[in-house]
Amino acid sequence: MRAILNFIWYILFWVTILGIASAYLSPEIFWWIAPAGILFPFAYTGLMVLAIFQLIFKQKKTILTLIVLAAGFHIANNYISYSKSRPLKEIRNNHTLAVTSFNSMLFDLYNWFNNDKTRPKIFNTLYEIRPDILCLQEFYTSEEPGDYNNIDSINKLFGLNEFHAEYNITLRNTDHWGIGTFSKYKIVKTGKFDFHVASNNLCIYTDMLIGKDTVRIYNFHLQSYGVSGYINHSSRSYAQTGLLGKLKLWYERVRNGYIERSRQADAVSAHIRSCPYPVIVCGDLNDVPCSYAYRKMRGNLEDAFLHEGFGLGRTYYGKGPRFRIDYIFFSKHFKCLEYQKSKVTFTDHYPITAVFEFQTE
Repeated sequence: MRAILNFIWYILFWVTILGIASAYLSPEIFWWIAPAGILFPFAYTGLMVLAIFQLIFKQKKTILTLIVLAAGFHIANNYISYSKSRPLKEIRNNHTLAVTSFNSMLFDLYNWFNNDKTRPKIFNTLYEIRPDILCLQEFYTSEEPGDYNNIDSINKLFGLNEFHAEYNITLRNTDHWGIGTFSKYKIVKTGKFDFHVASNNLCIYTDMLIGKDTVRIYNFHLQSYGVSGYINHSSRSYAQTGLLGKLKLWYERVRNGYIERSRQADAVSAHIRSCPYPVIVCGDLNDVPCSYAYRKMRGNLEDAFLHEGFGLGRTYYGKGPRFRIDYIFFSKHFKCLEYQKSKVTFTDHYPITAVFEFQTE
């Protein structure tokens, strides 16, 4: 029995160490360490349980266990929050700013969930929130009248008449795939990062005039692994691939996903650090809190979920592990009053909303 426990301890101990390292070492150099970040919360929790038994039985490895637990505590603390949720209508007033971030999955353009019903339900969910600023990833719109003109629908339904949309795919000069930020505040400047990848990953920044202050909103969608998309849309090809071929596919996609995401996070985080304005950073990171991308994108910013969220805050609802991969970060110029994840979703992500007020000097 002791041999089994020692073996379990050894595995948990090293997975936890590698998980901590994954948050600091760039996947461009050490990509093979990065997947340990996904296993970190499980290994860290298991190591905590073993630490209790080690303390009781006064084992020699207790000191090593406690050192590693202490080293990883700041990362483990990024996974859970205990704030009590309050209705948004009780918090919001003329001096607050409600920001919603949502991977809209193209408003179910390809009928994954029966789009005749899904699109109105998505709009109803967002209408209940009625954000002041809405950041959408995997955004689709068509300029054809009545044919998924989502810009027009958002303008009319939510009164968010100012918008900044950038596209990496346009077909027939009317149908656009990309990312969009909508606001009730006047937009004074816009910009974007083109990551030069075949996928629909983008980051845009939008300067808005809120009262007398200029605020910059970053809206990002970083690189995913792309494995589930390959399986869903090329299932026959995938099924006919041998075991070695499947393993090679997963290896290449996971490796490339981590490397591309780290490059994107490096570029965006450097731009955020140079920004002269108060910033709010929203989007789909496609990575967990124990990751290089999370640490870089957050930088010196605050995480709205950790301030006012509750529980584990899982935002992903698709196939595979359902972690928190969507985030709202903010600079010290703001105070976060509330963070909520919508109770329902009609895509593979939940909408998340944070309510802010400017910090007074």
